[in-house]
Amino acid sequence: MKISLTSIINLHVKTLLFIFAFGLFATSLLGQENWNLENGELRWVRVYESSLSFIEISTSLSLVKDLSDIQILDKAISFQLSNHTPDKKKYGIAHFAGPALLNLPISGDGLLEYKEGRYRITLENLTAYNEVVGDIDFVDTYTKKKRTEFRTSQTTVQSINIINREFTEMFELSVGTNDDW
Repeated sequence: MKISLTSIINLHVKTLLFIFAFGLFATSLLGQENWNLENGELRWVRVYESSLSFIEISTSLSLVKDLSDIQILDKAISFQLSNHTPDKKKYGIAHFAGPALLNLPISGDGLLEYKEGRYRITLENLTAYNEVVGDIDFVDTYTKKKRTEFRTSQTTVQSINIINREFTEMFELSVGTNDDW
């Protein structure tokens, strides 16, 4: 059996292309680590480590912009995310560039669950509002195959990554200090 140098090079090139493509695909989906798609429902869930008490967390949550209807339960807090528009500039995207959905206000149901040393934020029933078509459901926008898989288009991946980063920063709760005398 005779193997030519050309066939060895072709094999190496194909292997490198596969590794590169897989790495690109895996990197593009990094924002999905906080997104759960189960039984046709899309949820954003993130656990944060924190040394804050439940009272400090509830106070800090009440200061987060675009939250309303905050209700304190036993070691949990329910709230509404209302009309939150992601700050695309913060992620290097001009106003009219990037996914159009990021220009629309996002709303949904939220729950903060507290355990000593950590808290979990869950957002569900997420929608974006457009004056022409009304509410745009995130599940329909970001999934395919009867709500069983995430869409993989560049626009979807970019949008879901930016929203993931936005929510991650938004719910990183801390006790603010007032140094203003």
